[in-house]
Amino acid sequence: MIKAILFSIFSTCLIAFGCSGNQKIKPEVQANSENQVVDTTIGSKPDTIISTTHKAEPAWNDAFDIEKAATGTQVKAITPKGEIILSGNNSGKPPTTITRPNDPIRSKELLDGLEKAKNGDIKGALADFNSAIQKNPKNYMALFFRGKAKLELKDNTGALKDIEESASIFPDQVSANYLAGKLYFEKKEYLKALDAFNKALAARPNDAPSLDYRGVTKAMLGKHNEAITDYDAALKADPQYSTSYYNKGTSLATLQRYDEAIVCFTDAIKYEANVKQCYMNRGNCYVMVKNQQAAINDYTQLLELDPKNSDAYFNRGAAYSMTGDNRMCDDWRKAASLGNTKAETSLRQYCGK
Repeated sequence: MIKAILFSIFSTCLIAFGCSGNQKIKPEVQANSENQVVDTTIGSKPDTIISTTHKAEPAWNDAFDIEKAATGTQVKAITPKGEIILSGNNSGKPPTTITRPNDPIRSKELLDGLEKAKNGDIKGALADFNSAIQKNPKNYMALFFRGKAKLELKDNTGALKDIEESASIFPDQVSANYLAGKLYFEKKEYLKALDAFNKALAARPNDAPSLDYRGVTKAMLGKHNEAITDYDAALKADPQYSTSYYNKGTSLATLQRYDEAIVCFTDAIKYEANVKQCYMNRGNCYVMVKNQQAAINDYTQLLELDPKNSDAYFNRGAAYSMTGDNRMCDDWRKAASLGNTKAETSLRQYCGK
């Protein structure tokens, strides 16, 4: 599942892409067939996509991934008596099975809560996690899962408090530090997010999602070269981690390295990462390297996927104008009918309407 943090910043002519602050990417001023100036400045804003599900953020039906992160073992079964049977390790040896009854961390209340959460009863699970924590205030797993439950119930403040406390008790958790980073990121507290992702990566240095999210955080701080280093590390750890191709492309574009950005957006499309926005951004990059026909092709591909995308009509109209093609007016007219105010301005200025 992919979550997109998209942009809708408008330049004078092309819909924007990019990665940081309010700076402007290099303007290109072209003339249309009537020698009217069309400003193709591309504005910039954070434009990244984040994978929100991976081994550091266990789903309820596989919640004991946190056990593997903590100990190198994973849950094989839970007995009717509440005994935890663990199997497997990271040593390469044949799996072994051990039983840990009456565990003070993996308590009956915690297990009951996980079962309820798995079946969709998040409020019931929250009550069980409360009981587990009341029984043992240092139960870092119960704190983590209570935070996860609060997150699903839209209590982000309470979630962050529990997840931070869980990480303070057991600092080497990938899961708790990763989620804390995400929550700080959403609050735009990027330095705190960066610290949390650093802690997650200290526990698991080659975790592609954490590397990618740390890269996004650095991009938000304007550190695009450092962000690219993280995206490259994520792709080395997982060559098919498609979000990093996309995010790397946005940072490269902000650094005006358009040809390299085009390659990244092409790879992201190959791995089906945020394909619509890839076509938009790659099309914008093609404009910046003066390959208007390739840009037109990308905007057209986007419109086949999203026929009501007014930005794509607007941008394709701008690209048409640079080639002297009067179909620009048709595209701007369509964009205006979809509520694009910039298209209305272009129609008045360049199409006499």
